[in-house]
Amino acid sequence: MGCNKRAQVTVFIILGVVILSSATLFFYLSSGLSAIETGADLGLESNQDAVQLFVEKCLADTSYDALSQVLANGGYYHIDEELIDYANFLEFSHSDDSGDNSNYPYYFFNGVNSQPDIEDIAKQVELAVVELFSICVDDFSAFDDQGLIFEQSEPIVNVKFVSGGYTVDLDYYFVLNSESLSEEYSHFEVFIGFDFLNKYEQLELFLEGQEEDPEYFSIGKLSSMFVSNSDYFDFEPVGEAGSDLLLNLYYYQENEDDIVYTFGLSYDWDDLGSFNSQLDDAEVPELNESLYVSLTFESEWNINEVGVYTLDVESNAEEFGDVVYSINPSSLDIDQDSGLITFDTNDYTNGVYSYFIMANNSNNVSVEGALVINLNANNGNLPMIEEFSNSSFSIGDNISFAVSVSNEDPVNYFYAAATSVFEIDKQSGEFSFIATEDLVGKSQVYFTVENDFGLSWYLWNFEVQE
Repeated sequence: MGCNKRAQVTVFIILGVVILSSATLFFYLSSGLSAIETGADLGLESNQDAVQLFVEKCLADTSYDALSQVLANGGYYHIDEELIDYANFLEFSHSDDSGDNSNYPYYFFNGVNSQPDIEDIAKQVELAVVELFSICVDDFSAFDDQGLIFEQSEPIVNVKFVSGGYTVDLDYYFVLNSESLSEEYSHFEVFIGFDFLNKYEQLELFLEGQEEDPEYFSIGKLSSMFVSNSDYFDFEPVGEAGSDLLLNLYYYQENEDDIVYTFGLSYDWDDLGSFNSQLDDAEVPELNESLYVSLTFESEWNINEVGVYTLDVESNAEEFGDVVYSINPSSLDIDQDSGLITFDTNDYTNGVYSYFIMANNSNNVSVEGALVINLNANNGNLPMIEEFSNSSFSIGDNISFAVSVSNEDPVNYFYAAATSVFEIDKQSGEFSFIATEDLVGKSQVYFTVENDFGLSWYLWNFEVQE
C-alpha cells in the first residue's frame, strides 16, 4: 500500500546499556570465556565461579530476549485462541512467501485506550524468562564432562520495570555436588538497561491523546515519543478502508537487533466498502499492468498563517474511469469529484494532523496516499516563539538556552519539550545539557509554548559534531 513506509524521527535520547553485576560483566568482556573452560581442571572453587557466571549469563541473555519477544507480540508471550476470544486482536496477513497470519492486540479500539497494564506485561516477561532460562540452563548439561551433579528446583522469576531499565530477580535453588564438596545457590539478580517504563509512559500519553481526538491518527504526537536519532516507527493500513493500522515501534540497540514493539490501532473512519459494493454486480474488465495508478499531491502541508487553504489532489486513475475521491478521517473536506481539499485553520488547534486520501474509479482501480498537515498558525494572541540563535555544537559544549516569545503583553506561559536528555523549566522555558558523544549527528527537539488562548510549537534542528 502507499502508506507502508518508514517514518524516521530524529529526536534524541540517551539509550540504556545492559548493566549487570561485576561478575556477569566480566563474563561478557572475557574473550572466549565459557562455563566449561573456566571450570575444567581448576578444582571445585573455580567450578563454583563457573556455575555462578553460567547462570548469570543465562539470566541476562534470556531476560533481554524475553522482553524483546513479548513486545514483538504486543505485550504477550504466547497468543492462543482462548486469549484472542477474550480480547480484541487485529489479524494481519504477512506479505512474505509464508502467507502466515498473525494476531496483534489492539491498543486503541472503539475510541478507548486498551493498552495492557505494565504489571501485566511484566508478568508476560516473567513467563518468557522462566521458559527461555530453563532452555538455556538445559539441566546444566554443559558441565556433564566435569563430573558435577546438580539438584535443582523450578525457577521463580520477578520482573520490575524501573527508571532506566528493569530488574529481574530469580529465585532458583540448586545444589552443586562434587566428590569433595557441595555448594548451594538460591538467588540471582540482573538489571537490563532498556528503559521500557519510559517508553510505556510515553505511549500511554499518546493513547490518552487519541481518546481525546479519536478520529485522528496523531503522527505528530507519536513522533514526539521518539527521542533518539536511531529510533523510528512505521505503520501499515489493514483492510479496505485502512481504518485499522498495524504499528511498529523500533528501538535501536547497539550490537543487537532492534527491539520492535508491535500492536494494532483501530479508528472509526468511513468504510469504502459501500462504494465498492455498487460494483459487485457490474462486469469489471480484466486489469493489466497499464492500469497502475497513482495520486499526486503535496504530501506534507505546512500552514503557518490563519486562513482558509486548498490543496489539489490528482490521480491518473481518471484515465481508466470516473474517479471518486474520499478521505479518512472524513472531518476534512474533499470534493469527491475534483479532489480539492479545503482546510480552515479556525476549525483546528495547532498541531500535526494525519489523513489517508483515496481515489477509486469505476473500474474498481483504487490508490491511496498519506497527507500530513503541520498547522502552526498564529492570530497574534498565541505565543510567538523566537528561533534559537545557535544550532551547531561540538562534543563537550555546555548548551544552555531559554525558549522565548516575542509577545509584548506579559502573560503566563507554559513550556514543554519532547526529549529525555534534558528537563525544561515549565515556567521560564530554560534548559541546559552537555553535548556528549551519544548526541553526535543531526537531531530535532519539539517545543510547545501555551498560554490562555492556545499553543504554538517550534521544531529545533541542531547538530553535534565530533
